Amino acid sequence: MQGIYREIQKEYDDNRKRALDEAQAKKDAVYKEHPELKEVDDEINKIGVSMSKAIIFIDNDAVRNAKIEELKKNINELKDKKAKILKKLKLTEEYFEPVFTCNVCQDTGTVGSLEGAKLCNCFRQKIINHTYNKTQMYIIDKENFDTFDEKVFSDKVDEKRYKSEKSPRENILNIKKRSEEFVEKFSDEDNKNLIFIGGTGLGKTFMSNCIAKAAIDSGKTVLYQTAGKLMDMVMDYRMNRDNGEIDATEYNELFEVDLLIIDDLGTENVTEARLSELFNIINTRLINGKKKGIRTLISTNKELKDLMSYYDQRIVSRILGNFDVYRFFGEDIRLKTSGK
Repeated sequence: MQGIYREIQKEYDDNRKRALDEAQAKKDAVYKEHPELKEVDDEINKIGVSMSKAIIFIDNDAVRNAKIEELKKNINELKDKKAKILKKLKLTEEYFEPVFTCNVCQDTGTVGSLEGAKLCNCFRQKIINHTYNKTQMYIIDKENFDTFDEKVFSDKVDEKRYKSEKSPRENILNIKKRSEEFVEKFSDEDNKNLIFIGGTGLGKTFMSNCIAKAAIDSGKTVLYQTAGKLMDMVMDYRMNRDNGEIDATEYNELFEVDLLIIDDLGTENVTEARLSELFNIINTRLINGKKKGIRTLISTNKELKDLMSYYDQRIVSRILGNFDVYRFFGEDIRLKTSGK
């Protein structure tokens, strides 16, 4: 894990240096063409230094305050002069600001004061991607709300076949609307978790990817994994946590990540130990959801009645009581999109 941290931190250091260098290069180019702007900035900086010295070295309150007021007046005059120059050049102060990949941490990877510093969500997301998501994060660049195509879903109603008065297209548009609201109102207390139910090739994974992309874009951390691989990791942690080979950070993210997406629930091997761990994850996240506004999304190929026979009552009752259930139906859209 330390190797991953170092690799990611180097990426942040490189990004921050590049942003600062590019900003300085733009400033130097403008200074070269318009030296009067540099002269004003230099004067503002000099006055800033003089103000700091006045605060530190002038003991007499009246004299110090008078000096500070004088320096503030000079700075304001220079700022007005600078504003006029920038207006003439059709530039703004923002033009010279560094363009960071993350404006929250400014590509440092941390937020907060030195004493209370913590990893920025963008840094946590990179760790999660490296540990869990891996190829999934490449997929969401192609499968997201912007690339959603309702036309691959039939607009024909077949109540006998689909057991619904809606067409597959009307149904998926309803699910899409709820999915967008799920991200928009992510931390709202009344925003329930989601479970997607339906056979393969009906859009569950695509819609999960849409939600994952939108959540990450809004600054949330997302952990996306199949139920089987997730439970393998959990059991591996449980068996090896005492020998120092497993980093608890990975395991803890299951309970702390803003959005946990468990794909293909019901395909994993079921044992008493695995059932206990799955219940612990779901139940703990439900409790933390009320305190921290975190959410869980589950997708499964099994119908609700099958889940009831596959899992014990504790797990199913927690899902039914705290998740909005959405059923996917229609034709296999993979057959319609495979040639695209």
